[in-house]
Parts: sequence; structure tokens; C-alpha cells
Amino acid sequence: MPESSPNTPEAPDLSITGAVTCAVVASLIVAMVLRWTHRLAEARARLEATREERDALREQLLRSQKLEAVGQLAGGVAHDFNNLLGGILSNAHYLQSSSCGADVRDEVLDDIRTAVDRGATLCGQLLAFSRHRPSEYSRVSIAEAVATTVRLHRRTFDPSIRIEIHAPAGLYVQASRAELEQVLMNLCLNARDAMKDGGQLTITARSIAPEGEDGARVEVEVSDTGRGMDARTVERAFEPFYTTAGPGEGTGLGLSVAYGIVHSHGGTLALDSAPGQGCRVRFVLPAAPPGEDEAAEPASPPPLPEGAKETRVLVVDDEPLVLRATQRLLSAAGFRVTAAPGGEHALAEVRDHGASIDVVVLDLVMPGMDGEATYRALRAAGLTAPVLLVSGFDGGQRLERCLAAGAESFLSKPVEPDDLLRELDRLTRR
Repeated sequence: MPESSPNTPEAPDLSITGAVTCAVVASLIVAMVLRWTHRLAEARARLEATREERDALREQLLRSQKLEAVGQLAGGVAHDFNNLLGGILSNAHYLQSSSCGADVRDEVLDDIRTAVDRGATLCGQLLAFSRHRPSEYSRVSIAEAVATTVRLHRRTFDPSIRIEIHAPAGLYVQASRAELEQVLMNLCLNARDAMKDGGQLTITARSIAPEGEDGARVEVEVSDTGRGMDARTVERAFEPFYTTAGPGEGTGLGLSVAYGIVHSHGGTLALDSAPGQGCRVRFVLPAAPPGEDEAAEPASPPPLPEGAKETRVLVVDDEPLVLRATQRLLSAAGFRVTAAPGGEHALAEVRDHGASIDVVVLDLVMPGMDGEATYRALRAAGLTAPVLLVSGFDGGQRLERCLAAGAESFLSKPVEPDDLLRELDRLTRR
């Protein structure tokens, strides 16, 4: 076999070529992996940013919904309170402008007291709502609820509006009385506003037994001879804030609130109206089971607390109206009263005359030095007298801490005068 010439080139080493090729391919793969890893990281970052943006938008939406709910709640409370204040204002004006006899005066004052009680009940309902507690139901007389509502608001009606009531005794429903009266109030005031030129408001109650349903029911109908509603208005009448009234003349919450209350009681509410033919609203509620129809005898006012003339009471409240009213009430009952418009004034009074103070009435919620801080400061200053806490709010943990620290009692505002006198008598007897 002939030998190769020295000038003939050698064949390439395939193993080296393969190794180089593999290295190049591996480098390309690594580069591609790095590039895709980088892109994946960018995509993950964008996704994370999108999630954060989505979460931020969701949180913003929740805040917006909460604010809307608070606005609706505030509007509803303002609507109902303005109606109650309207009754109080009209009755107070009547007392000031009329030389009425003692009987009429007592009736007007009773109406004012009723309005105040309903306002207090409304606050209680608001607090119960905030704590997600159900309303308290009881056996309610339809005739009494209608009579109370009409009596309270009759003076807000123009004299050209006649009111007829056909609500026989013996009709009872299982309901929250305050909420039932709120339904009646809203329907009556809507009827009043629809009769600018006078007319007739008729309230009728009857017992019914709907076909195919178990148990008796009570139907209440509130009708007027006002301007009526067209078909579109009837269709939207129960929508919150829908109103045909001008600016400042209505909130559009009356019918929607009534609708919600009736349905929460397991009832139904329907409206029938046409232009020029007035309006008729009927709501049906389940009848209450048989029970005692006799109303409880009202509690007699408490006797003058023993030793009141020798008892010195320190009243602490930041609201001047409440402070003056409480001072007048207790002074008329025979107490020696010192009024303090805040925690600092109360602390100064205890430092100067602490030994002569027999009992303290302390508002729990005050600006600056609140009731809890005032209570602790008074005790630190040497006060040994019993302390009665009062508040328009349920107090929460602040109240619990004060009671745990030794405060003797608590009353919720607005405080019934008789309850205040009884509690002061109890505390001063200790």
C-alpha cells in the first residue's frame, strides 16, 4: 500500500468538530434560556403589578361602596329625624303662639315627648344595625300605632287636608313598633306632600285571610286624593333616592324604607296610583298570635329621693343644652347641683370640694378629656363618691373599662328623668 505524501493534508478529527458544535448549541440554548427567563421575570413582574393594581382597584371599589352605604344610611336617618323634628317644632310653635288650655297643652307636650322617644328609638335601631343585632319584635296594636302616628304629625298637615281613620281595636301584628310607626309616618307624609291643594287622607285597617296561605293577616291601606303618579313613577317609586320633588323637598327614601321594613317583617307592600286619581298604598303583615290585649299600667313617677336636699350632685357634660336641662331637673327635685362643662372643670371641682360631693353624673363621650380619662382623673384626685355614667352611645370598651375600674352604673341617653332620679336615689342610699 503506497505511503501518503508528506504534503497531503490530514482528515479532520470528527470528535473535536462534534465537541465544538455541541458547545455552540449549548451556548445558544443557554442564551435562549436566559432570554426567556428574563422575559418570564418581566412577565411575572407585570402580572404582579397587574394584581396589585387590581387589588388596589378592588379596595377602592369597596371603600366607594362603603361610603355609598354610609351615605344612604345617613340620608335615611336624616330623613326620619327631620320628620320627628318637624313634629316637635310645630308643637313647640303651637305652644308659643296659642293661649291653649291645660288639657291641650298637656296633649301637645305628650306629642313632643312621643317624638323624642321615637328619636331615641331610632338611635337605638341605628346602633343595633351597626352591631348587626335584630330589631326587637312584640305584639303591636295597629289602632294604637296609627293613632300615635297621626296625632304626632297632624299639626304638620294643612288644615285643608281631612284625615279619616278606620282602624278597629283588636288588630295586632308581631312587629317592631318603632319600625311599624315609621312605615305609617312615611306613607302619611308622602300623602300629605301629594295634596298641596288639600284633600283627604284615609287610613284603613282590616283582618284578611289570603287564599292559599296559612294564618290570618292584617292589611293596612293608606290612601289620598292627591295628584297621583304616572306609570313610570309608580314603577320606580320604591327605588332609593328616586323622587319627583324639587331640590330640598324630599330625599326619595320614604317609600323605599317602608318597603324594606315591611318585607323584613315577612309582609308585602303594593302601590296603586294614576295621574289625578290619588294614590293607594297597601301593606300586609302576619297577624300576631293571641295574647293579652290590656296595656300595661304606666309606672308611677318615683317619689322625691330621701335626703335630696342634703345631696350634692356633680353633673359633667360638654353639651350646654343637656347640662342646663339636667341641672334644672335635679334642682327642681331638691338636689344641690354643680354643673361642670367638661373633664377639666370637674377635676378642678373635685380638687377643691371633693369631700362634699355625694354623687357624680358623668358623660362618657366628650371631646378632649373624655369620660374615661375624667373618671380616672377624678378617682386619682381622691373622689370616693359613686359615679353614674351616661352616654348617647352604648359605650363599648370604654364603658366596660370604666365599670371594671369601679364606676357604679350606666344610663343611656336620652335619660328618662324618672330613671335618673331613681338611680341617683339608689346610689345615694349606698
